[in-house]
Amino acid sequence: MAIQKRSSNPSARLRAIWVERVSRYQEFVERLESDDVFDRHLFFGFRNSTRSQSEWAHLVGVAQGTIGNWERGITYPNTGYRRRLLSASRTVLEEEKSSINGLASRVGIKIEFDAVSTRRGLDNSILNAAITDFEFDKARNRIVPIPFQSDDRVRDQKELEEDKRNLLASLATQARLISDSVDRFSNLNSENFVRYFDEYRTHASNQEPNPRLLHRLGDTIARQTQDDDVRHAVNRWDEVAIDGFNKDHIDLMRLYFRQALAKAQEVEAMPVEDESQGVTSADHFYDAADLIESTVNGDGQPVFDSDIPTLLRDIGKEVRDIGEAEVFTADEFRRGVLRRRRLEAVKSGSIYIGRILFFSSLFVVLNPAALGAIGSLASILGLMDQIAPGTIRSIYRRLRQAFPILPKLGDD
Repeated sequence: MAIQKRSSNPSARLRAIWVERVSRYQEFVERLESDDVFDRHLFFGFRNSTRSQSEWAHLVGVAQGTIGNWERGITYPNTGYRRRLLSASRTVLEEEKSSINGLASRVGIKIEFDAVSTRRGLDNSILNAAITDFEFDKARNRIVPIPFQSDDRVRDQKELEEDKRNLLASLATQARLISDSVDRFSNLNSENFVRYFDEYRTHASNQEPNPRLLHRLGDTIARQTQDDDVRHAVNRWDEVAIDGFNKDHIDLMRLYFRQALAKAQEVEAMPVEDESQGVTSADHFYDAADLIESTVNGDGQPVFDSDIPTLLRDIGKEVRDIGEAEVFTADEFRRGVLRRRRLEAVKSGSIYIGRILFFSSLFVVLNPAALGAIGSLASILGLMDQIAPGTIRSIYRRLRQAFPILPKLGDD
């Protein structure tokens, strides 16, 4: 990720340059190490910034001309040479890190070189199934939630795009009509039911709706439709309308948002470990929301958009409400259904917290000046630690106990 803007702080500019340079070196090494892929462009940048062709040739044990041929794409290193190149690259990388850390310490800068491993955790893990992705909004100077661009497979097909917009508009209208018709005060379950319809209408009406949020809301509505309390709160005409809404929502996901549907199914398939000691408590999501909302930059402005803690609190409320219904029901079958629903919400919230933390870590590592006082990977977590020492890491560790497929964060 490129630097978003220049800083008047020379230390911040130096840190940005050094971190970005080493990140490119590390990317070459990790691609060769993990995927056995030799990227000649990354290699040329690595080699050209560190040693001469003859010095690299000596390290790898080949002729200088061979290094030049690899850089120009004339030849490609075979398996044996790739192993030698990997060994040499690791040596040079560690020497470069040591050299830069020495320079940095002399000017009072602390460097964290884990951008590439953080990127791998973000891109190659269950965190890809989070409800939203994130980006840094330069105009507002904060991290904001956005849809995953890969979820919308028909964005550039005009005719299908028009059909999709028509279906979204129809669903938004259906949601409004149903929520207006349902008695909001008949019982707590119907109030929640109406709330989800209202949220669905809002998201379906957006210029670029988030498919994963729509799936989450539509799936919750479909599950609650089976609740006797909800059925009693609506008349026969509304029941027909609700069934039609559920069918149209399924069509929307299957026809236009298959990638988002696949990611949701991936989360559903992942197991959750034993829930001993309150590992999956709703409080984790409320506490994480409070910490994220309280995190401010050097100017006292929020680091995260308000939609992020709002969604976490909504997940916490869902976990809490379902958990209370689970405790008080006497029907064993219904208790099992509620437990599965609660654990789905726990998984969804856990993945969301993980993506927030990994994105924030990666962003700040590569953009040390963008958020004012925040200057390194440690800094953004450090701001949360000032509010409640160690809490955000503790929350994520507890969630990983229940959901071990979540990747480790930093040095945890």
